[in-house]
Amino acid sequence: MRGIWLTNTDSKILHSSENIEQGLKHLQYLGFDTIYPAVWHRGHTLYPSEVAAKHTGCSTLPNSPYVNRDCLAELISIAKSLGLRVIAWWEYGLMLPPDCGMAQKYPGSLTFTNTGTTQRRKANNAELDPCVWLNPCDPDVSERMNELLVDLVQRYDLDGVQFDDHWAWPIELGFDPATQAFYRQSQTGIWPFGERQSWAEWSTDQVTLCFRSAVTQIKAFRPELQISVAPNPLRFSVNNYRMNWAKWLDLVDELVIQVYRYDLKGFQSELAKPELEAIKHKTSIGILTGLKGRVQPLQLIQSQIAAVEAAKFQGFACFFYETAIDSSLAGAFTT
Repeated sequence: MRGIWLTNTDSKILHSSENIEQGLKHLQYLGFDTIYPAVWHRGHTLYPSEVAAKHTGCSTLPNSPYVNRDCLAELISIAKSLGLRVIAWWEYGLMLPPDCGMAQKYPGSLTFTNTGTTQRRKANNAELDPCVWLNPCDPDVSERMNELLVDLVQRYDLDGVQFDDHWAWPIELGFDPATQAFYRQSQTGIWPFGERQSWAEWSTDQVTLCFRSAVTQIKAFRPELQISVAPNPLRFSVNNYRMNWAKWLDLVDELVIQVYRYDLKGFQSELAKPELEAIKHKTSIGILTGLKGRVQPLQLIQSQIAAVEAAKFQGFACFFYETAIDSSLAGAFTT
């Protein structure tokens, strides 16, 4: 598998049908066979959706190049003509900007820190997360997400749907009254730190249940669709985002682990993790080709692709389009 993420941030490929056609033809020439276009960004769909309008106030991301057109339909039509697989990337997952329509309409579905705020401090305790998070143990959250996802898969000729590291619950969150009530209903013991292990397991299980609910709904309408998950490495996911994707694998057709490293040694160390050995038959590796204004060195990209092939994973996916198509990296994909 040779995949690539198509973002609507720092990229213009999705801004017009002409850009899409030109970009996808170039990707086909470079040997890519799978695209992951963003379809859910900052609390809005990038395609027209009446279901989204009901929950967010807008049928498409407002003030964007996607208004008054169906970007996703354009992309699917072009991709199918080129033989490319299209996996819709549900990018923002359970994360929302605090001022978006869904966050404003459903404030009771947001989860809190232990200081009563909806925005957490990141690991360094200095930077404030610009986003808020939906509460995965709230049944209303699952119902809304499921409705959006079912609408997506019923209306578009997709090959699959991808969940990523934002289908999660940061460990700094979960201290709101609603979560306390859910926990007390299903657990015995003191809220929550009288039994730290019990709380950690319970809260992690809520993310798993929310994921399972979404996949069950998708499969009920489109059983043939591929379910893709693109998480961070397992220990980081569990310890920081309550995302134990190892418990999701019975529902996952394709795992694309984001191993974004600026050196080969660290990259190879992640590929050698013992939990990956038994699941290589469904696992590909996410490779960082660069961020805005910073393209990774060609030699590093070539070495990481070679390491993925040597370790016998199913393939790789590049983050992201604008850096992967940089002329300085062309040799990584055409040789």
